[in-house]
Amino acid sequence: MKIQLLVLFTLVNFIADAQVIVQFQQPPQYQFKLEDMWKVTLTNPTATVYQVYLQGTAVESVSGLIADATTASFTLNPGTRIISSFDIMPIKVNSTNGRYDKVIQNIGGVPSGEYEICVSVIDANDGTILGIQCLQQEVMNLTQLELLSPEDNTLIEDGKEVAIVSPVEDDENRITQIVNGSYIVFNWLPPSPVDLSRHVSYEIRITEMLGMQSSYDAIQSNPAFYLQGNISATIFQYPSFAREFEKGKHYSWQVKAYLNGVLISTSEVREFSFGKTESGQIQKKPAMHSGLPGGLSGLTRGEYSNYFNTAAQDGGFENNFVFSGTGKIETQAARREGLNSEVPERFTNLELYPVLTIYGAPFSSNILLSSQQEASKQNLNSFGLKFDLETLKSNLTKRLQDKAGDVIQSELESKKSELENMTALQSKVDELSEAGGGQEIDSLNKILALLEEKVGSAEALKSEIENIGNPENLKENLEKFNLISGFESTLMSIQSFGIGTSYPSYTPYTLSGVPVSGVNIEITPAFFYLAFTGTLNQKAITNTSFKRNLFAGRFGIGGKDESHLHFTGLYAKDDEYSTIIDPSNLNLTPKANYVLGLEGELKLFDDKFMIEGEAVASMLTRDTRAADLESEAIPQFVKKLVQPKISSSFDFMYSAKSSYNIDETDTKVSVGMKMIGPGFTTLGVPNLQTDYLGYEGKIDQKLFNKKISLSTSLKNRRDNLIDWKSYTTTTTSLNINLGVRFPQLPGVNIIYSPYFQKNNASDPVKKIDNRTTMLSVITSYSYPVLEFHSSTNILFSLQQTKTLAGINDFSTGNYMLTQTASFDLPVTFAASLGIIHLKPVSAFSKITTFDFSASFPVFEVVESLLGFRIAVEKDKNKKFGLYAGASVSVLDNINFDLRLEQATYSEWDFLTEYSDLIIRFTLQAAL
Repeated sequence: MKIQLLVLFTLVNFIADAQVIVQFQQPPQYQFKLEDMWKVTLTNPTATVYQVYLQGTAVESVSGLIADATTASFTLNPGTRIISSFDIMPIKVNSTNGRYDKVIQNIGGVPSGEYEICVSVIDANDGTILGIQCLQQEVMNLTQLELLSPEDNTLIEDGKEVAIVSPVEDDENRITQIVNGSYIVFNWLPPSPVDLSRHVSYEIRITEMLGMQSSYDAIQSNPAFYLQGNISATIFQYPSFAREFEKGKHYSWQVKAYLNGVLISTSEVREFSFGKTESGQIQKKPAMHSGLPGGLSGLTRGEYSNYFNTAAQDGGFENNFVFSGTGKIETQAARREGLNSEVPERFTNLELYPVLTIYGAPFSSNILLSSQQEASKQNLNSFGLKFDLETLKSNLTKRLQDKAGDVIQSELESKKSELENMTALQSKVDELSEAGGGQEIDSLNKILALLEEKVGSAEALKSEIENIGNPENLKENLEKFNLISGFESTLMSIQSFGIGTSYPSYTPYTLSGVPVSGVNIEITPAFFYLAFTGTLNQKAITNTSFKRNLFAGRFGIGGKDESHLHFTGLYAKDDEYSTIIDPSNLNLTPKANYVLGLEGELKLFDDKFMIEGEAVASMLTRDTRAADLESEAIPQFVKKLVQPKISSSFDFMYSAKSSYNIDETDTKVSVGMKMIGPGFTTLGVPNLQTDYLGYEGKIDQKLFNKKISLSTSLKNRRDNLIDWKSYTTTTTSLNINLGVRFPQLPGVNIIYSPYFQKNNASDPVKKIDNRTTMLSVITSYSYPVLEFHSSTNILFSLQQTKTLAGINDFSTGNYMLTQTASFDLPVTFAASLGIIHLKPVSAFSKITTFDFSASFPVFEVVESLLGFRIAVEKDKNKKFGLYAGASVSVLDNINFDLRLEQATYSEWDFLTEYSDLIIRFTLQAAL
């Protein structure tokens, strides 16, 4: 302690006598990057002109010297001068602690610890120190917080709206989750490691996704449907005072972590759907036809037509120009803004999806216009025009269905007739056998053999029909029946061609989910694959974001849904002159990013065995205004190609996965691993979780003709791959999914998912041992009662988190009973009763909910809905709501929908009360 005071006293005296005064800008709290070292202002109070250079050091209290760098020399005139990168470039890193070389290289910063950062002004002529300033800085490198539930792309359904609980995964491979009304539970893992003595708070943002938006774009562009901060636990129960989620809509959500009001971690963005849209409803299968050869009765024209996409519209290939499309206008007026919501009281959204087919080539447009557009956010309004391959495929599939269906049906009927002859002949042979007619029997057997050869195997014909319906063989089957022109065949090699706003998806680790306004092209000529996209990625917003241009391309062999090998490149750069930044904003800097990757997939044994892998390298320049970096370790051609700065960092990732489907036993096994370096960054996938080395195994098994389904997975990962954090954190998770579906018996779904998060600290204050458990049990039964049909669902779910100290422990238990009754009138009644137990450390809360509704037609034209809901939180608050809706379809392609919601909310202490009325009108039309 005496030595430290002596050093401090000497330093203070030196500064007092300094010939040059150094003012060091404080870096962002809990951070330090190499470029922060040179953000200084120098004052030369003398009349002397100096030739100087700067030397910067970062000394950690335990490990000693971590970073030591010097700048180029420059002239320092009398007066005050703010140092810019042009004054001091290039910068040379002289030495670092060998143990932390990778930290400097990969993240451009220093390991976690307590630092003394010093900048000295040195006379270039004699090495004299003319001035120096030091500051103390705590650096905390943390693992990014991880979202747990709802999983990405989950379909969430109100238990009252579900007659029969569907399997855990629907036909679109989406996870299905049943909840009590809008009482969704959001769950995540905290950033690590953070001492138990520090309080981390969280903020959750939920936004509605509009039009063709990705989840990331919705978070960046749209007003928050719900926003809440100062959350202590890592479990959040959607509150009763908030507005209800709307059926058929999509939402995105993100969580941020704060320490003492400073942002320390931002999660990735996930999305979920609330309630099924009309296209997601389960369609009834057509009636079976009997009397055909064995194995073909289930493949009559009605059924294999359903196997093709019957939703495809007639493309009008007989005409040169055909116009079609859909549109929706939604307007809402409310008495007030929702609590904790940024959505305005009144707004209008317009979505248009016109399609113009020119000589068989469909071009579609997506137009989104909304009064919710805000200057302080990214563009919500968008326009895109693209060649629509999916519509072309649907039209060609419909053509194949219409033309080939007649041929196959004729063949089936022909074989039916021949089978009848075979049956008659077999009966005659049996009669003659009893009568002893040997010669005639031999003659009939020969005829019978010829008929059998002509009819062939029913299973083989069934396989042929299924092959015709296989989307992967569409072009081949069209050519087989001479149903595709050369022009259309060429068009099918254009996977995508768009102008305007699009959301290109290359790979999960290069480009996925970000909006690009410009051009997006993807073609597959022969067995080659080519793709390109650019240019505008985000707009400039004062003191919030820079204008960013992004260019990306891919090329290789094989289509992306087939066995392939593709190379990927991406370049993104901010325009540093595109916006005005407040000097106090230390976190907003213009960035540049280079990404190079290789990705491949191999499918074997009729796609039963699959192996895929990806390797990507990235260079991120955190501040393009920083000085150039001088390092002998970097090859000269690399310097010329990417122009590394002192703020540049390099890292890479790789992943591998393999799966095998065993059709005979209905088994699917998959294993995989991935490593993502701590400094790996791609602006094409923002907020990607890094510093990750993980392994995963999964088994899916179906039993008793798919009446029982069992899915189990095990994941394990760790961080601190380059020893840059205080401790290493390991996360292990298990997922067990069991579904039981036997006819005439209640169906059952059980989901159990525990998560364990630990670190290797021995100090109890720094030790982490978090356990998060999610359990869900659902049973459903549908049965007739007298003259109506009834369905009962019972749900129990538990989500809880426990920490070593128990400070932020939290659990929520949900019990729900739903009952529906459908009469032949037709009228359907639905009711749900729920109890929610909330158990934070300091209190206990119980919420009782009840919801009742009736749906019925009026004059056989209007589909109507009436209902009410009640939520009472014991000793705290209550909410009562009425809702009504009416839907009218006109001319089979126009739909009017009107919905009214009235809600009153009050707390027992009368601190918060409101009465809300929402009127929502939607018009949808199709041409």
